[in-house]
Amino acid sequence: MNDGWPNVAVGRVLRQVRPSVPVRAGVEYPLLGMRWYGEGPFLRETVTADSAKARVYFQVRAGDFLYNRLFAWKGSFGVVPERLAGFYVSGEFPVFQTVPELALTEYINLVMCRPIVWEQILRESTGSTTTSRNRWNESRFLEWEIPLPPLAEQRRIVDLVAAIDSGIAESRRSYEATEAARSALFERFAEKIGAGQTVPLGGIADVVGGITKDEKRQQGDGLIEVPYLRVANVQRGYLDLSEMTMIRAEPALIEKLRLRTGDVLFNEGGDRDKLGRGWVWQGQIADCIHQNHVLRARLKTADFDPWFVSIWGNGDFGRQWFELNGSQTTNLASLNLSTLRVFPIPVVPLADQRRVVDLWMAFDSVSRRARDVESATTALRATLLADLLSGDHEIPSSYDRFLDGAA
Repeated sequence: MNDGWPNVAVGRVLRQVRPSVPVRAGVEYPLLGMRWYGEGPFLRETVTADSAKARVYFQVRAGDFLYNRLFAWKGSFGVVPERLAGFYVSGEFPVFQTVPELALTEYINLVMCRPIVWEQILRESTGSTTTSRNRWNESRFLEWEIPLPPLAEQRRIVDLVAAIDSGIAESRRSYEATEAARSALFERFAEKIGAGQTVPLGGIADVVGGITKDEKRQQGDGLIEVPYLRVANVQRGYLDLSEMTMIRAEPALIEKLRLRTGDVLFNEGGDRDKLGRGWVWQGQIADCIHQNHVLRARLKTADFDPWFVSIWGNGDFGRQWFELNGSQTTNLASLNLSTLRVFPIPVVPLADQRRVVDLWMAFDSVSRRARDVESATTALRATLLADLLSGDHEIPSSYDRFLDGAA
């Protein structure tokens, strides 16, 4: 238990250092940035005297603790790894070194890289705008209080969390490798089957938009309240039905827009990532209709498998086609009914379509398992770290045998 754990100001265990280096002609300066959400430092760019925006930079060494004043509220804290030692930061990235007899840098990083801390920082940051100028100055950082267990306990906490992080990273690598293999395989399929005969989606399916949520229309008599599928529910390769809203509509309109098993759904767009994404409705919710930004294709022929059509739309070919043919602005992209109706679907024997679907689903199952493991392990990490920092469940000293054995 943490009966003897004091809460101490960060300034007791960290010392700010300013290893300044003047910018000189003919020298390259690799500059670090800080990723959000505790992801740590990375090489952002390399500048010279001609492209530098400062006259002085600060050189870091392995084990230094950094944060970004502008985005401390986004969790931009981290420790400099060996591979980035000797690189540089601007004055917006204060540099600190640990008082070694009191604290481990990795422990301090764990304490600061928690959402509950970022929320507190946001409330007291200062600046002209919330999203880009919320500076958290180092004077306040050095006053920030953290729980300080003995060094041996810090070491155990750091090691145990690192083991969990290793599991999370392995799940992420598994997911990324599976997705890369799926993408490469289906790119070859797309080259092969996309080079043959195609038919426009509108030639094999009724393609319609959904209902516009108009508050005035919600007030009439004779309306029926039904579930309402929104863009947020229609993800790429799956449907997220965890949060459904309701809408009131005329019975005739409900009958027209009621989703049926096998309907292929496409998002109209907005953000580029939403453009054309979708999946197949499987009748999960009775009497569900869809909003106007969710487009529905209902196949008119048994010669095409709805899953194959959806996979074709969500794969690399579909993404590229929607990007090329949709309406584009600086930050937005949209897909209208006319464009979706001419989306080319390959004419492939039904048996071959189903083989493609089976293979896609097999990859999808592996990907989802990896994602589920990553999500569950990440949740475990957050709970365990909060528990460990509270001191309610101290790691036994016998754990040190594992640490010594791994050293």
